[in-house]
Amino acid sequence: GVALKLDPDTHRLTADFPFNAVAFSRFCPDCLSESDGRWQLTWRLGWKFACTRHNSLLSDECPKCGKHQHKDQVFKEPPMPASCRCGFDLRTTSMEKLSIAHPILQAQQRVHELIFGGFTSFGVFEEMRIALVDVLTTIRSLANRVLAFAAVEGLASVTAAEVPRWVDRVERTTRPLLVRNAVNNRVPWRAVDTAVGVTAALSILNTATILPAGVFSR
Repeated sequence: GVALKLDPDTHRLTADFPFNAVAFSRFCPDCLSESDGRWQLTWRLGWKFACTRHNSLLSDECPKCGKHQHKDQVFKEPPMPASCRCGFDLRTTSMEKLSIAHPILQAQQRVHELIFGGFTSFGVFEEMRIALVDVLTTIRSLANRVLAFAAVEGLASVTAAEVPRWVDRVERTTRPLLVRNAVNNRVPWRAVDTAVGVTAALSILNTATILPAGVFSR
């Protein structure tokens, strides 16, 4: 009931929790290098899109074969923790760095504070007693609206996220899903989409009045 929700009878993840688990594992190449290939459970959370230790977005897939990682369990042979099944060393994945003060990293830090610290009093929620799940639901709804806009106008149009220029190269191959309504609980498959949506949503919620919130929503 914090970052995930389990069915009390089946003990399986329920789909009605905002931005539930990802069907695969994102990863930070630098973290894999520092930990001898150990994977973090938080990389599977829908709310995890950046590494605030190494100032970069998480990687969604193997840069060589394009496959998602840890999506299927294979027990035919001992796994190589830091390698893709195609043999590529995931620790060598090239990731663009963000500035320490970048809004995307600040948004990820805010999400950390919400999920792991329970600090729900900020922005429009200041001095309000509100459940964490309701805060996450609000962020999810706004993020989905932002991504629906970005699906047409492009991620760079979301000014609040200060989308890095290199994202333009990503968008030449695919944009966010065209159909994302406010109540869509499924997390975007790409870390950059989640990052842009959540960053813009938090910027909106941190404003005091409607007018600047409307500016941040674009």
